[in-house]
Amino acid sequence: MRYPNLGYFSKIGSAALPYDTMHLVLSKVTQRLWELFSGEFGVTGTTPEPYILPKTTVTAIGREIEAGRATVPSTQARSIRDINVHYRSYKASDWVFFFLSVGEVVLGNRLPEEIFVAFMYLCKAARLMFRPSGLSKVELTTVESHIKNFCRAFYKYIYAGRPERRKVCRHVFFAPLDIVPNMRSCGPAWFCCHFPIERLIGTLLDLIGSHSQQYVSLMSAISHMYN
Repeated sequence: MRYPNLGYFSKIGSAALPYDTMHLVLSKVTQRLWELFSGEFGVTGTTPEPYILPKTTVTAIGREIEAGRATVPSTQARSIRDINVHYRSYKASDWVFFFLSVGEVVLGNRLPEEIFVAFMYLCKAARLMFRPSGLSKVELTTVESHIKNFCRAFYKYIYAGRPERRKVCRHVFFAPLDIVPNMRSCGPAWFCCHFPIERLIGTLLDLIGSHSQQYVSLMSAISHMYN
């Protein structure tokens, strides 16, 4: 280990610090999967990879999602934008809508069967993980099985053990293996979610009235607001 003094934390394992499971799956894994499927990640070998969708298909998927905006309440419409055009500005709430609702529809019969099955393993795990309630031991075991199946399929069909595909074998795709041990130690995924505090932090900038004395200005504004 490069920093031997940090070895203590490795020995503690997943109980050392809770994962933000929602950030990991929604803001990292799902977006990277879309980049792979849409070809934005790029071709890693001499020929197009079997999981990369044709540009015409990616365009069609974006239009199909966009067409659904008129069928949902306005509060959900932001999450139904042309993913081909706007995926870089998708937030976690948009990805969760794609992940648990839209993705299964628009990717079915368009991805190779083994790749689509891998995607669905992660979807099935997320439908249990992201419920606003606790999970039983049996449900946690089911989540763990789905995640392991996803990682196994990713390694077999996307990375495929080929040296030219090493750059797709990123830690983020295998980090979900730590999710269930972490949930057993620290509780449900939403216990450790950072999204609410991020939204609060996002409101603080407008409270700073003085750029020369930002801290004093912010504290005064917060005190005034709550008093």
